Amino acid sequence: MSVRVPSVSGAIAAALLLAGRSASSAEPSAAGEELLDEVTVAAVRVQQQFRDEPQSISVIAGEDLLREDATTLEAIARRLANVKWNYGNSQTSNYSIRGIGKIANNPAADPSVGINVDGIPYAYNPLGSFNFYDVESASVWRGPQGIRGGKNAVIGQVNIRNKGASFMSGSEFSLGYSSFEGQSWARSNGTLKAFAASTGPLVDDVLAYRVALNVDKGGGWLLNSYNPDNQYISSDRVAGRLQLLYAPIGGNFDARLTVDVNPRMQEYSNVGSTNFFFKPTPDTYANGEPVTALQTEDRLARPWFTRNEDYTIEGDYYSTDYISSDSQQAVVTGRNTYALELGWNLGANTRLTSLTGFADYYFNAFRDDEGTVFDVQTAAGQNIWYEQVSQELRLDTRLGSGVDLTLGLFYIETEHNGGNNTVYGSDAGAWFATNAQYGRLDADSAGRQLLIDSLAELWRRSPTTSKARSPAIFANVDWEIDDRWTLAAGVRATRERRKLTAQSIIVQQGFGRDLNPASIGGFIADGAGVLDPANTDEQLAIADRVAQRYFGAASYAALTDAQRQQVADARALRNGRIGTLHPAFEAEPYKGTQVNWSISPRFRINDDHSVFFLVGQGEKAGVPVVLTNSGVVRSQLARPEKSRSYELGTRSTLANGTLTLDVTLFQTDITNYLQTVYFVDELQTEINGVTTYVSGTGNVPKVRARGVEVDAWWNLVHGLDLRFSGAYNDAKYRRFPNAPYPAERANESTSDAPFRDLSGETLPGASRYSFNVGLQYRRPVFSDQELYATVNTSYASRFRSDNALSEYSWIPSTWITDASLSLGGRGGNWTAGIFVKNVFDDDTPRNRTWNAWAPQIPRQYGITLTGRL
Repeated sequence: MSVRVPSVSGAIAAALLLAGRSASSAEPSAAGEELLDEVTVAAVRVQQQFRDEPQSISVIAGEDLLREDATTLEAIARRLANVKWNYGNSQTSNYSIRGIGKIANNPAADPSVGINVDGIPYAYNPLGSFNFYDVESASVWRGPQGIRGGKNAVIGQVNIRNKGASFMSGSEFSLGYSSFEGQSWARSNGTLKAFAASTGPLVDDVLAYRVALNVDKGGGWLLNSYNPDNQYISSDRVAGRLQLLYAPIGGNFDARLTVDVNPRMQEYSNVGSTNFFFKPTPDTYANGEPVTALQTEDRLARPWFTRNEDYTIEGDYYSTDYISSDSQQAVVTGRNTYALELGWNLGANTRLTSLTGFADYYFNAFRDDEGTVFDVQTAAGQNIWYEQVSQELRLDTRLGSGVDLTLGLFYIETEHNGGNNTVYGSDAGAWFATNAQYGRLDADSAGRQLLIDSLAELWRRSPTTSKARSPAIFANVDWEIDDRWTLAAGVRATRERRKLTAQSIIVQQGFGRDLNPASIGGFIADGAGVLDPANTDEQLAIADRVAQRYFGAASYAALTDAQRQQVADARALRNGRIGTLHPAFEAEPYKGTQVNWSISPRFRINDDHSVFFLVGQGEKAGVPVVLTNSGVVRSQLARPEKSRSYELGTRSTLANGTLTLDVTLFQTDITNYLQTVYFVDELQTEINGVTTYVSGTGNVPKVRARGVEVDAWWNLVHGLDLRFSGAYNDAKYRRFPNAPYPAERANESTSDAPFRDLSGETLPGASRYSFNVGLQYRRPVFSDQELYATVNTSYASRFRSDNALSEYSWIPSTWITDASLSLGGRGGNWTAGIFVKNVFDDDTPRNRTWNAWAPQIPRQYGITLTGRL
């Protein structure tokens, strides 16, 4: 029997009824009114801390994130204008600003969107895929970055500021439980979240500490029928942070040490490479021609697989009630970061800061790419080790009246060691064989054994090592010219050196070693299995061994034509999966100097209104690339990316100081945009009979994004605040003549014209309109308590999720609403509340292709208890 959790609507109704009775039972006390004033002032302080900066910035307070259980960059990005988390797991997801950056993931390349946590840059996007807790504030700075320190970025940067150690003693904790809509106690479980932090002096007025612990563990809402313990999307996160602050009163030196540990965790985050559910592949291409390329449905219809009568295409492969996967394993990730900040006060207006950082990251995914219960692939996916070390030395000083100068040196060194693994099972031969190969091999027992042995237990791996060294120098000046005019200007030069080494090897030969091509230990034969006279005695002995093992023949010469053809089919099938093998190959390295700069004058019209204009340039290093699409390993160098950004903005305070409104018009032009591009895979194209692409890093000649961004905070009435962050964004390829054909138009590709022109098309993942609006309501109740309610709604207009811009990949407009209601003691010493995520259970897919899709995270509701000591 399935026991359901009480409905969301019932829980909210009960809570609102209780709140209404509480609110009416007592008039707000004077102390309560003072508390509301304090809260309002604090909210204004967070919103206004960057308003004097002459560029487009959005910010949100950590307390708001905590209250709404927004602990991931996906949740944080939804609350910041024109910032988007792009769907994927820890390794494949990434972030975009102004529609730019969705398909820019590459371990040898810098991310388009930078991430900076407490001054430490994350030079690899997956470092930001863990929970953020004990947060002071989160902000996004749009446009070229790096002139004030840290790592350079061309599109913008997300900054996370965690709470720091303090000499004022205090502790806080929270404990919460949540469950997805439809989860049952018998078949799944909910999510438990726990957080605790403590700060205070270790040595009075000399040494302080802060420790924080965060736990997020729970099952998902989708079960794997093959293994019900696999629950998607699950959470298995435990993290801890220790800070030590040395800051003696009256001293000219201070130091802060931070150790942040995220031990390796195992989470079920996706089936196959990106999606969860499958749907029927269309019968025809876009132009009406029938689809002749081999599809999953064709493979599952083969007798090899239909013999399992308990598994069906309609009932299992197309099911949206559960997942059926025999070898999908959890994604394993881990991260550690260490930071040491040293500061010297060299005078009343001069400070020297040293910031040393280290970060590492681990990722391992053994996934089931075809998503069935059959033994096709026992493992597929990346195994990654990443490390970075950075050092910044920054001098901040005031030169006379109204001139603030920053000078600095920066250095970062990164190393990424990874490898794509593919391990085949006993059903792989029957799965990957062409119709002709399958027909001949499944004809008798010898052929079926060849089908099994051709790929069973074959393990292919493609190790890569990417290394980068990037020293830089930067300078920035803020000049108050007079009471109305200020000027901010900065420049940065980064010397880049990038190296890439790649190889492709067989880790494990499996059962079919004797079926290898001659280049890796097999014998020489043509497509009909006829031996070549050039075979050595050793190669002929291998051929004879094949004849004896599968057909009981005395020698290969004794085989019939049909038997030799079966051997040829098995060898071709194996060779197609092996692909191009090669020893360690070092690509042409990239060496160059990237320059970022920005100039931004600001004019104060009066105390309530100002305008600014910004022009800036950002550059991203070129990328070494190794390609094997032609069957021969070769090197290619992707050119460096350059962006030019323009902003015209206003900063206004209206309605007697209760409304702050920031509006920014922007345009970003990019040349040689670095993103994932596609090359024709000549070997697989020959095997599949339709143009097949392989991805790699390359350049799109021209990209442009233009639009308007709005940030507002409004104290509507006493105790009721509105936060708005929205954007209109038009992000397009201005010139992209060499784009791949999407799946529904694959038949239109020819050897003479394998690509199509996407010039003028909107970038994948880019919504034309997006906004987030949040309402926060506080009201004193009883004598010393307060009621707090929040509603937060994010909207994104439709976009295409497929990188090739398939018409099947349109994601409709999406509305996601989160809400919370809590009752707490005055001063926040305790709070008890409920929250609901995705209140209206928006089920818009997050990703979609012509025959697969990823569902939206369903409604989730929970309770939370927090306290402060």
